[in-house]
Amino acid sequence: MKWQADSKILLQGVHHPLAPTYIRQMQSAGARLVAGVSAGHGGETVLDLPVFDLVEEAVAAQGMAETTVILNPSYRVLDAGLEAMAAGVRQLVVVSGGVPPLDMIQLLRQAKETNTFVLGSGSQGVIRPGQFAVGTLMPHCYGPGAVGLLSHWDDLTDEVADHLTRGGWGQSWGVSLGTDPVLGSSFEQWLQMLEEDDGTEIIVLLGHLQGQAELRAADYITSALEKPVIAYLAGKYASPSLAADNSLGFVTQRLAVDPTEENRVAQTLTLLAEAQIPVVRTPWDLLAALQALKA
Repeated sequence: MKWQADSKILLQGVHHPLAPTYIRQMQSAGARLVAGVSAGHGGETVLDLPVFDLVEEAVAAQGMAETTVILNPSYRVLDAGLEAMAAGVRQLVVVSGGVPPLDMIQLLRQAKETNTFVLGSGSQGVIRPGQFAVGTLMPHCYGPGAVGLLSHWDDLTDEVADHLTRGGWGQSWGVSLGTDPVLGSSFEQWLQMLEEDDGTEIIVLLGHLQGQAELRAADYITSALEKPVIAYLAGKYASPSLAADNSLGFVTQRLAVDPTEENRVAQTLTLLAEAQIPVVRTPWDLLAALQALKA
């Protein structure tokens, strides 16, 4: 991974309706956007950002870019990613959500062959407060600090960052893994990076209790991490109601319970308990948990 303030960044799908907003956000946070890419719009500009028809044309004109942000419609993400890799770009931030799983699998296979790092799909990107932001995270919600924030959510990431910042807990990194079923980078990769990062003292993990990604993260934390971790896992304190208007409704509810999912939940909670990782009831309890760790 290479995330630096001076890295050159492309924006594919630059004619996305919200692209001007994202361009302003990234530039205000220090990102070095050098070109947009949108087939059929070569020669145009978007907020003074030159637009090219192809990634290879953008690279030829502006120099090799380390990262591209992909805003293309979900059904065009595969082509956009393959085009970027063919041009030599080795970090893809796939903001577009709802990418067909088979498309993501094909994209990740090619990424493995070309040693390309993929964040997403459905990712809001990466931010180092006070240095740069890549993607659609909202910079005004983040402030410099020592908390590494890893999230498997979307807008909740910004909300939690804002809550922590207002409470005096700025962030060293903010990372949105993505929300789609098939993702590129994992919790484990980012946990390792934050473990080795001198600017990170505490890690906050936002996830889903039933997820495979969270189970793997809990296992990794137990076996490999020394830095303190606090987690919010949606669903930990949810109590499914057994109330039903009739016997058919009751039976349907019980049949809907997946024993495999229940086992995964139990494993995740057991691993976190073994590692003495506090799991807060709501995201807004994170501040109190951070204060408790500091005490």
